[in-house]
Amino acid sequence: MPLAAHRRILFLVAAVSASISLTAGPRLPDSEKWIGLFTPHFRLYTTNDARSATAALQRFEAIHSFFEQAALFKGVPQTPVQIIAFSSDREYQAYTINPGAFAYYQRTRRGDYIVMRDLAPEHYEVSVHEYTHFIFQHSGLTLPLWVNEGLADLYSSVESRRGQVLLGRPPFGRLYTLRNKPWLDLETLLLVAHGSPYYSQPDKMQAFYAESWALTHMLALNPEYSPQFPKFLSLLSQGTSSPECFQLVYHKSLHQIAADLENYVSQKQLPALVLDIDVNAAAAIEPKPMAAPEAQVELALADLAAANSHAQADGESQLRSLSNKYPDSPDAEESLGYLALAQNRLDDARSHFAKAVERHSTSPEVLFYLAHLERAAGTPDQQVIDLLRRVLALDPGNYNAHLELGCVAAKANQFELAVSTLSGIDPVKPEHTYVISYTLAYSYAQLGRVEEARAYGEKAKQTALGGTDREQANHLLRYIESLPARASVTEAR
Repeated sequence: MPLAAHRRILFLVAAVSASISLTAGPRLPDSEKWIGLFTPHFRLYTTNDARSATAALQRFEAIHSFFEQAALFKGVPQTPVQIIAFSSDREYQAYTINPGAFAYYQRTRRGDYIVMRDLAPEHYEVSVHEYTHFIFQHSGLTLPLWVNEGLADLYSSVESRRGQVLLGRPPFGRLYTLRNKPWLDLETLLLVAHGSPYYSQPDKMQAFYAESWALTHMLALNPEYSPQFPKFLSLLSQGTSSPECFQLVYHKSLHQIAADLENYVSQKQLPALVLDIDVNAAAAIEPKPMAAPEAQVELALADLAAANSHAQADGESQLRSLSNKYPDSPDAEESLGYLALAQNRLDDARSHFAKAVERHSTSPEVLFYLAHLERAAGTPDQQVIDLLRRVLALDPGNYNAHLELGCVAAKANQFELAVSTLSGIDPVKPEHTYVISYTLAYSYAQLGRVEEARAYGEKAKQTALGGTDREQANHLLRYIESLPARASVTEAR
């Protein structure tokens, strides 16, 4: 193996490593008895009674069925959402991230959570509102806060009626607020962000939510606006500002939009949409009980605390306690690994992920991060290769595992493995085209397959990212061109 090529493979493995992103509560009330129920798409942990829990889960399954049948977004996630529902404001306030909200949605490395103050029927709309945020999070849309909350409010009021669904009923209190309280000017509304008082102070939140709902309702259901609403959302998601989108799509200024909105809200009855969607079967699903839900609740609450920047220390402490309390479970060590990773404590992350794997973790992501961190720590290539193979056995389509395995295999002179792994990546991300092409060219050359080596060498040259890459590709091509002559000399002997 030529020394320059060997060094290049080492460099490429490091480059691949650098290109793969490594971004990643208080104790349970002793006096409360937790129950756990589950349905196909939800896991509910609550201190409420089983009857209330059943009704809430059936409501969630109905709204899941609505989104699935309506096909409003690019696929509805099938992975279960975990719901934590308290039975008092005192319990909820210990975990809330926004004192003015009855519920919130939180995504962590371990999954998706909806945390609720209670399961009161009058708060069902709030829970559906948060589930809509879950749908948005997984849809690929990146929307400004006003339309994100406005859409969540719009879908939160979905009603099932005789095999159909009614969309557009005003959520409780929104019209009252709009007709009796001062409005935000439209410029302010469109710029509200997570740190704004309009998103954290209860008195100001009412105005923001009500006006966001009304504006979204008008855009989605008013015949004058609704035909172009999908285009409007698409432009917003691409990063175009809200005022620009109004001008580009509707050819109206903010002043005109504000005037239209005031006239729209002043109507005696707002338009609604009736859809031929039957959610009755989903609403009749019978939840099943979980065994020993307390352990899962403890982990979920500690995980939520660790994901909250204001409670991370407490969350980490609880996770460590749970790791000792349940020494056969990988769950707490997985969460500790992700927390350490997010804080760039790579040695700690490696240690926690290793413990999780020792405890028989079956998470492809955990195995991949461990392999990645072990390689960075200088662990022998074969151990890294074995871990990456386990990742692909669990998740055959894992792009990063294919990429890293191929490069590490080439570095370890396992060229057949490098070729079979890297050549199976389809499609290749543009930023990895050179790395993969160069590594395949060298691996094919070592296997004596000169034509394939030459083809990939030329591709590496064409996709070189700079002068150094191009020089290395030319050097490799010269080495490849020398291979037939060497073979003939060997044969003559």
